[in-house]
Amino acid sequence: MRLLGRRRYQPLALDPEAVRGLSDRQLARRYRTLSAAIEDDGDPAVRALELDLLAGEAVRRSPDSAGFRYDRGMYAKWRRDWAASREHSRAALDLVAEDARRDLPAAWNLGIAATALHDWPTARLAWTAFGLPLPDVSDDTVPIEADFGLTPVRLNADPRFVGEEPAVIDGRTWDTEVVWGSRLCPARAQITSVPLPESGHRFGDIVLHDGDPVGYRHLGEEKFAVFNEISLWERSTASTHTATVVAPDATAVEELADLMSAHGGAAEDWTTSVQLLCRCCSEGTARHEGDAPDQGAWETERHVGVAGEPAVVERLLGVWVDDGPSRAIRDLTVALR
Repeated sequence: MRLLGRRRYQPLALDPEAVRGLSDRQLARRYRTLSAAIEDDGDPAVRALELDLLAGEAVRRSPDSAGFRYDRGMYAKWRRDWAASREHSRAALDLVAEDARRDLPAAWNLGIAATALHDWPTARLAWTAFGLPLPDVSDDTVPIEADFGLTPVRLNADPRFVGEEPAVIDGRTWDTEVVWGSRLCPARAQITSVPLPESGHRFGDIVLHDGDPVGYRHLGEEKFAVFNEISLWERSTASTHTATVVAPDATAVEELADLMSAHGGAAEDWTTSVQLLCRCCSEGTARHEGDAPDQGAWETERHVGVAGEPAVVERLLGVWVDDGPSRAIRDLTVALR
């Protein structure tokens, strides 16, 4: 679907009966000329409704059209209507021969919708159809838990398509941030970074993410696709703390990170790991900040994010101070409980 020509969007009467009154040619032309990009002309909410109405009418007229059924599943995914997305994506998949389902976008969207709904049998069916190997299990109703590697995830990503709304956590929207996570399945990642409190996310959160790369990050010599978060799937119990620590060298900071990790938490030196990027750069290719070349002499005061239960964090920071010379903790604050 691409916007053809330069005509401004003029909404159709959003009435199912009016849509049914369109000829096949009028329906096809209207559908082809509507843009799904959120920033194009017209009210995106109105265009979202019209696209779904047109696709629904196309399915009514051509029930064996996998393409239109896939589109309806995609539109439902954008608006996080997971039951509808599962229904339409499954219908689209069922219209394709089993030996032709590999790499099919309908299978991927079905996997996302099923994962959002904790429908593990359907999620396994979708990922297997797409061609992704999964661990063998005796009970297909258990969650998919595997090692799909590291991935950067863009938290609170800006909406890209009509029907999408900004993610809301605890009743509000939060700042966008790209963090690192460990992929548990093709659509879920557990955050392994310590996100800034302004993101509203915590170390250990599990997020549902899309499969369409929006930018890339380098980690060493390896390049990773950045996936946009769709929603917070499971909340971590780890609080986010901020602190200024006095560390004589980089080894001392590494020891703090190792100590927190050994006790189920995390510590991250935001002095070097946080980099502000414009949207264009963020959605392009960027090098992981930890791999940036040394910018000069070591600064002993470091801005650190620490994740864990408050009493445990306070105790372990005390242990870290006592374990080495010239170490100190200042301004320890629970920033996100």
